[in-house]
Amino acid sequence: VFSNRGVRAPVSEIVRRAKAAGASVVVDVAQSAGALPVEAQGSGADFVAGTSIKYICGGPGAAWLWVNPEGAGEYAPADVGWFSHEDPFEFDIGNFRYAAGADRFRGGTPSVAPYVVARAGADAIGAAGPAAIEAHSQRLLDRLLARVPAEAVLSHAKRGERGAGVIIRPRLFDAARAALREEGIAHDERMGGLRFSVHLYTEESEIDSLARVLGAFV
Repeated sequence: VFSNRGVRAPVSEIVRRAKAAGASVVVDVAQSAGALPVEAQGSGADFVAGTSIKYICGGPGAAWLWVNPEGAGEYAPADVGWFSHEDPFEFDIGNFRYAAGADRFRGGTPSVAPYVVARAGADAIGAAGPAAIEAHSQRLLDRLLARVPAEAVLSHAKRGERGAGVIIRPRLFDAARAALREEGIAHDERMGGLRFSVHLYTEESEIDSLARVLGAFV
C-alpha cells in the first residue's frame, strides 16, 4: 500500500516483470502488515520488509525482514554484524562466513526492549486476524466515504484496492483542521489533504464524529 494515495500495489505483476528482467525484488509492507493479509511466500518476492510502528501496533524501534528461503544463500549482505556470522563465538573476523538463510542479514546485538513491545503488538494483531481487521477497517471507510463528497477525496477510494486510510481535502482546510484538533481527532497531512487511518480498535461512533466535524467544511 502506498502511503500517500493509499492504493494497493499490484505486487504479483511487479514481481513478475522484475523477475523477467533479472532483478531481485524487495516489497515494503510497512503500510500493509497488520491492516490486511500479507502473504510473503506467495508474493514471489525475494525480500519482504516491514516495521512494527504502524498497523502492527508494536511501537518504535523494531523492524523485520523476511527472506525467501529459496534464494537466501545467493545474497551476501555488505552490512554484517555479530549474528551474521555462521559461528559468532569463533571470534575470528578474518574467517568470516555468512550464516545460513535469513540469519546472514542479522546485525549486532540488538536493543531488546523494542522487540518486547513489538512482540506484544504482533501477538494482538495475530490474535485478531488480518482478514477480520481488514473487513472491519474497510467497512468503517465505506461508512465515512458515504458521507464525504467524492471530489473531496484525494486518496484511492475503491474498496479492494485501497489500504486502511483515506485523505480528504476540505474546502475550508484550516477551519477543518482546527475543528478536528478541538475535537481531539488525530490526523496528519498528506498531498494537501488530511489523512485519517482506521484499525481494529476504531469504532463506528468515532467515524460518525469525524464525519460530523468534516461535514461543515467539505
